[in-house]
Amino acid sequence: KGNVVDPWEAIDSFGVDAIRWYFLTASQPWVPKRFDPDALSEAAHRVFDTLGNTYKFFALYANLENYAHAHVTADANGHLMDRWIRSRLASLVTEVRAGFDSYDITRAARLIGEFIVDDVSNWYVRRSRDRFWGSVGDEATRSAFDALAEVLTMLARLLAPVTPFQADWLYRAITGKSVHLARFPEPGVRDEGLEHGMDAIRVLARLGRAARERV
Repeated sequence: KGNVVDPWEAIDSFGVDAIRWYFLTASQPWVPKRFDPDALSEAAHRVFDTLGNTYKFFALYANLENYAHAHVTADANGHLMDRWIRSRLASLVTEVRAGFDSYDITRAARLIGEFIVDDVSNWYVRRSRDRFWGSVGDEATRSAFDALAEVLTMLARLLAPVTPFQADWLYRAITGKSVHLARFPEPGVRDEGLEHGMDAIRVLARLGRAARERV
């Protein structure tokens, strides 16, 4: 009668993980919701395209710089941007675990999406490009790759219960192993002072862009 959505057509058009992501982030799973192909496509592309492009950026320059991924211990005296993104990652893991434990899946998934787009892509990678390009010394370049590899693999582990195929693809691409054999992440060490300071800098950057656009 045309009053239902054929799930197989939807899967062929968008993929199963995109549909999962849309339904989980639109509202809590138990809330009735309308199937909106445009909203589904926009929500999935914003997160998955950003995550995919971030990995492609990482892989491209990792190959050019002959970077080989290995487990590393964070340097407490390392580059400020690396220490910040690791601290934000620790905060994210804490909040996502709390969301899953309380069955607030929608909030947990939204937090992951915001971290991917705002913190990783729009801030960390953009502020660190010169280090990935190998123009500031081998040690600084290695530090940037180590931090981004850690962020991407941790994101894959956080996403595994929500978008299992996207998460497994990303984790395998970096580690060669299945994410579904890895443990769910435990929170790391936070630097709250650094996080608050970076928040202030990001507000100033937004105000500066807004002033420039007005002019």
